[in-house]
Amino acid sequence: MYQKTKLFTAIMLIVVLFGCMPPTQGNLEAGFTIWGYVGNTATEPASNVMVLLVDGNSDKPIASKNSNFLGKYKFSGLRPGYYKIRISDKEIEAVITTENQRVDIDLSSETGTMNYASAAIKDIVGNGKPGGDPELVKRFSGQWYSYSGALSGGGSENQMGLCSNGNYYESYEAGYYGSDASSAWGSASESGNSGSWSIEGNVQRGTITIKYRNGSTSSIQYQQSNDDPQCYYFDNRLHCYNGVCK
Repeated sequence: MYQKTKLFTAIMLIVVLFGCMPPTQGNLEAGFTIWGYVGNTATEPASNVMVLLVDGNSDKPIASKNSNFLGKYKFSGLRPGYYKIRISDKEIEAVITTENQRVDIDLSSETGTMNYASAAIKDIVGNGKPGGDPELVKRFSGQWYSYSGALSGGGSENQMGLCSNGNYYESYEAGYYGSDASSAWGSASESGNSGSWSIEGNVQRGTITIKYRNGSTSSIQYQQSNDDPQCYYFDNRLHCYNGVCK
C-alpha cells in the first residue's frame, strides 16, 4: 500500500503540473461521460471499488464499474439527465446537460465530498502561533482565494491558508474545462505546499515567510489592492479573503 500511495502521489504531481485533461467533450450523438476518482481519503486512492451509476429519478441502478489502480472510474455514452454516483453508503448527484461531469468521492468523508484543502490542513502540524506582530497576524489569518484564466476554461484556482494556529497550506486545482470546472486530483497534500508562517510589515505591504515541512523557506511579498481592502497581491497574484481556515 505504501508503494502504491507513493506512485499515486507522483503521478498526481505530474497531473498538477501539466493539467488534468477530462474525457473528450461528449455530444448528443455519442453521449456524455460521468467520471472521477474514488479515494479512501483525499490523498489515498481506493482501487477496485465498485461504483454504481443510478438513475436519479427512479433510483434504479443503470451500470456499475470498478475503480482502477488510481481510483479512477468512468461511465460513457450517457444521455442528458439526472444521475447519482453511489459507493456503499456514499452518494453524490450529477446532472448532465451539455457537458461531461466529474464526480470525486472521498470514502472517509461523511458526505462523500472530496475536500483536498481540508486534507492538507490535517496533514500538517502548526507551531502553535504565527510569528510577527499580533495585530498583523490577526488581520491576515484565514484562507485566501485566487483564480486565474478564462472562466470558460483553462484556468486555475489557488487557496492559501494562513491559519491562526501557525499552519500554512497551499492548494492548487488546475486545468479547468467548461462550467463544471473539472480539476486536478490530489494536489492539496503535496508535502512542499505546507508548513508554518510568519509575517513582517504593515497592513499595506510586507513579507510573509513560509517554513516548509522539509526545512526549506520561501518569502511571499504582499501588497494591498487599491480596489478592495480584503484583497492582496501575493507575489503579484491577486488573492481575496475567503473565510477562516477549515
